[in-house]
Amino acid sequence: GIWRVCALKGPPKRLRLPITPAMLERLRVHWSSVADGSLFWAVASLCFFAFFRLGQLLATDPKSFSCLLWGDVSYDNASSLSILKVHLKVSKCDQFERGRTFFVGSSNNVATSLWGPAAYLT
Repeated sequence: GIWRVCALKGPPKRLRLPITPAMLERLRVHWSSVADGSLFWAVASLCFFAFFRLGQLLATDPKSFSCLLWGDVSYDNASSLSILKVHLKVSKCDQFERGRTFFVGSSNNVATSLWGPAAYLT
């Protein structure tokens, strides 16, 4: 009957809503009082403003070497922090698996700029 059909479908899918700038700001405020808050803010702001997915920046399993390392992230000018260079070892757009380098520009708003990764890197 109907119960068997429902059981075969599995659990209902969770509704995943996009992160908004207001939500991101609330996360930044919350993480400012957490021990690893600057790391969380750096990853969240980089994912949000560069349109990355968490799986592109972080290791998905302990044996994975596709995560970002210290040398994969740099600024064009340490005093202005205007352009962030990010090298991803694995990208869905990279057909030949050579890695991709992305350049991310900053904005005038401190909360919506590249200060998150800069605070962690310095």
